[in-house]
Amino acid sequence: MAANGISRIGSGAALVACHPMNFPYTVRYCHRPSKVEAFLVQLTGVGGGATAATVCHKDTTTWDSTYFDLLNATRGEEICHFMPHNYVLWVKMDQ
Repeated sequence: MAANGISRIGSGAALVACHPMNFPYTVRYCHRPSKVEAFLVQLTGVGGGATAATVCHKDTTTWDSTYFDLLNATRGEEICHFMPHNYVLWVKMDQ
């Protein structure tokens, strides 16, 4: 982990994100998003901390406008988020 608590772990074709789908059994939709970067972020708090996977979307020009209203953001603006519970992020590690 870097001194600032943030470490870049991958980008672009090296990432596959999997989102849970609404089915009566476990199904995930996996895709390889373009123009993204992934990080591990060290979180600290009273009594402890955690490490969280974070994904930053560098190009949001094609996103549905609903996301921008929800996030109070502008189309094309970089948007980062923590990977929610029950999501999976596959990262191809450098050799």
